[in-house]
Amino acid sequence: DIHTSRKNFKKLRGVIRAVRPALGELVYKRENAFFRDVGRELSGYRESFVQVKTLDFMVKEFPNQLDTSGVTELRERLKADHADRMEKLRAGDRTHSIAARLARTTEEIADWPLQRNHALVLDGITATYRRGRKEYRQARNEPTTERLHSWRKRVKYHWYQVRMIKAAWPELLAPLDDAVHSLADDLGDDHDYADFEARVIDGGEIKLSPKMIRKLHKAMAARRDALQTSAFGAARRIYAEEPAHFARRLGAYLEFTWA
Repeated sequence: DIHTSRKNFKKLRGVIRAVRPALGELVYKRENAFFRDVGRELSGYRESFVQVKTLDFMVKEFPNQLDTSGVTELRERLKADHADRMEKLRAGDRTHSIAARLARTTEEIADWPLQRNHALVLDGITATYRRGRKEYRQARNEPTTERLHSWRKRVKYHWYQVRMIKAAWPELLAPLDDAVHSLADDLGDDHDYADFEARVIDGGEIKLSPKMIRKLHKAMAARRDALQTSAFGAARRIYAEEPAHFARRLGAYLEFTWA
């Protein structure tokens, strides 16, 4: 439920970015910050869950590299940490507070200054594409965790926006939807592994033997290398067009659909 909620907040931020020119900077910044901050409030609960799932996948992917007994103990510690976080969430009133704030925002959405016009979304979608293309090139030239994570967010917004306008030409845009979705998944998995390394292996909160640390790092490096190779290969095609060409082509689809 938490994962689904956070995903929906990101979808909403994708919508807000698509109609940013029509909303105006004041409304855009207010709404974007609201859904960003609500998502952050729930991020720790999702991350503790993902750390268990990441470890399970690594054991399945690299069964001969990881010490079973050490992994079992580590998994129990991660599960206990997640259970403790969830218990604190249930004991507090945070979910009720978030729900109340969302209810108020739902009423405000009806007053957004939006009209049925293809130009309404074209500039926003093109801006997302342009920034994603720029950050792809930066990450390709310098694939640090920070650059990959920043690019991943732009890819997510691009995917949500392509889904928004897919009906303009399903036969053409549905494959693009699938391709951007797959790219987002690769970058999302890479981010989960980077987060696991930083929080679990190198974070120091959970004590691991030097041997276990070396094996986990080796397995993580192999998996992340494969994910990044796949991501950069897909991105070469997804971001092949100049933003101006992308805008003209997309604008023609939308104008024909909404004529």
